[in-house]
Amino acid sequence: MKKQLIKTFTELKIIFLSSRISWKQFVIVLVIGLAFIWMPQQMPNDWELNTKYFWANISQTYIQHPNIVYPPWGLILLLPYYIIHAVGARVLSVFTMGWFIYKRRLPLLYFLFLVFSPYFLWTMLKSNVDILVIVLPILLWEYSEGKRWKNIIRGISFALLLIKPQCNILIIIYLLWQSRDEWKEEVKQLVITGLFIFPICFIGSPPLISQWFKNISSPSAQNQLYWAINNMSLTTKYGFLTAFGILFLLGLILFLLVKRKIVSWKDDQTIFFLLLCSMQFSPYTSQQSFAGALTFIPSWAGFIIQWAGVCFGFASAGLNNTIPLWTFLVSVFSIFSYSFFRPKTLEIERCA
Repeated sequence: MKKQLIKTFTELKIIFLSSRISWKQFVIVLVIGLAFIWMPQQMPNDWELNTKYFWANISQTYIQHPNIVYPPWGLILLLPYYIIHAVGARVLSVFTMGWFIYKRRLPLLYFLFLVFSPYFLWTMLKSNVDILVIVLPILLWEYSEGKRWKNIIRGISFALLLIKPQCNILIIIYLLWQSRDEWKEEVKQLVITGLFIFPICFIGSPPLISQWFKNISSPSAQNQLYWAINNMSLTTKYGFLTAFGILFLLGLILFLLVKRKIVSWKDDQTIFFLLLCSMQFSPYTSQQSFAGALTFIPSWAGFIIQWAGVCFGFASAGLNNTIPLWTFLVSVFSIFSYSFFRPKTLEIERCA
């Protein structure tokens, strides 16, 4: 009996704490992904809000439906999201978390930290598209390296990131900078991106791009409500200069700590920090988008902090007014948690 318990415990350690990918880990990711088919929904969910009527009368999309705020190129790029429905979006989002863990060679335990974090669960409660237009295109961009269709994949990745320009603009600049030595190839990638972005903007009268700007600059009553109760923007709460000062100070502290080798730093921390800056500078960013940023800095301590932060936020008076503050604090604690409690793999050899 004791030997059997030890064997079982060792097997569980191998499955959840080893970076080795086997069919067992694959099956667990598959089962959890499919389990999200039955995820309860907070209605109306974001799939319904963002796809209903989007393609009803394309040339007059924004005039006839002032609640629509996704950009005109979403009429092309959000079609897969519409086709797979809310259920498919949830499952694909979970699989994207699994792909992230696989790409980073992290233990399966960190997959659980990602999919059971409060922000990811909230995103799934609304069947939101954010994971698919923040995390997925970054993974596609990385995957394309050395591939025959690299320029096409990266062009599509940039276009997907532009579905949420308020969240991803700094990431796009960063990715372009990462491959600056291949600037001729980047020009080709941006041309491909432009094919998705520009032609459709000039359909309709007035052009769709003009209609869209009107909807986001003069939001409908419904959007004003949603943007008021679910906004993590420091700019909207405290003003741009204050937001800039707060994030600049955080960046400076992190830079000095890294320079003194007190804190270690990886590319994923840069991605997270740039996403955070974009989101908190923007006039509006939902907490569902925050789930995409947090994906890049998983840790057991960060997982605990995120739950503590959310519970504190719900318990505090005036929840909606404190969202920018406590999401910022969660960000700070999460990035330090990732630095000090970086995911470690546990390679366990089977006994012969």
